[in-house]
Amino acid sequence: MTLAGKVRAAKGATSPTAELCAVIRAAETQQPERSRLLDDPFAQYFLQNWRFRTTHPFPPVFRLCLRMADRRYTGLLAEVVLRHRFCDEVVEAEVAAGCTQVVLLGAGYDTTALRHDFGPGVVVYEVDKPDTQAEKTAIMRRNSLRPKGRVQYVTCDFAAGDDLGERLTSQGFDPALPSVVLWMGVTYYLPGDSVLDTLGKLGAITAPGSKVVLDYMDASVVSGSGDDSARRARQLVASGGEPFVFGVESDDIRAFCDAGGFGVAEHHRIPDLLRRYGDDDRFWLTVVDYMGVVVLEKENAPAA
Repeated sequence: MTLAGKVRAAKGATSPTAELCAVIRAAETQQPERSRLLDDPFAQYFLQNWRFRTTHPFPPVFRLCLRMADRRYTGLLAEVVLRHRFCDEVVEAEVAAGCTQVVLLGAGYDTTALRHDFGPGVVVYEVDKPDTQAEKTAIMRRNSLRPKGRVQYVTCDFAAGDDLGERLTSQGFDPALPSVVLWMGVTYYLPGDSVLDTLGKLGAITAPGSKVVLDYMDASVVSGSGDDSARRARQLVASGGEPFVFGVESDDIRAFCDAGGFGVAEHHRIPDLLRRYGDDDRFWLTVVDYMGVVVLEKENAPAA
């Protein structure tokens, strides 16, 4: 059985990729402090598959299993760790600069609200499909996990035609205030039209100066024309019932992200992030260049 198949087989797992991301974050947290790029002590609570729950208490065995997966699906696991490290930095910087609204779009089993105390004036909006969100909150209740600050859970199913702006504003989101939106691990599972539509909706409900951080997959991976590691990653997620359906090449990302009135403030490929945080000798996962992360900034409203 493939790694995604094992996750899919877990009782109550509503999103194989959500649990897989938690598995990778949990493994990174077990690394020695000097080489650890991400510290997520809450990720372990979202390991529902008995194989992961059984091996997690034995770090050498747990990480060995992930190393074996990394050899086969080279690059996929590293992207998860590096993008989360980067997102932590962006959110912390934006909140320090006065941002009071943090939106986790397609939150999955993200633990930002459990790990960060942003202060009483900051609200975290976790947006996801009802089934995934219900599973996450149930896990939190079972393990007595409580966010450090204020969190609003926003159910939104794009496939069912739910309106993102309406769902957010109904929970208190203020379009007049700057916000930072994290949209990680989602775009490549949506049709391109849905990605553009969502960027347009974000543009309509975010104030000038707001940031959107998203990751993307190269179009060659989605089409199956990438290298062997990319093709195996494509097969992995497809076997879990969540295939890659959208990709964009690095050279085209700026034009694509014009939707919603955003400009590209930062653009990093995954090897760029590794160089930013460490080196090959320190990082236990293998980095391959077929994904990227961009920071979009809402441009100022045109003068009257």
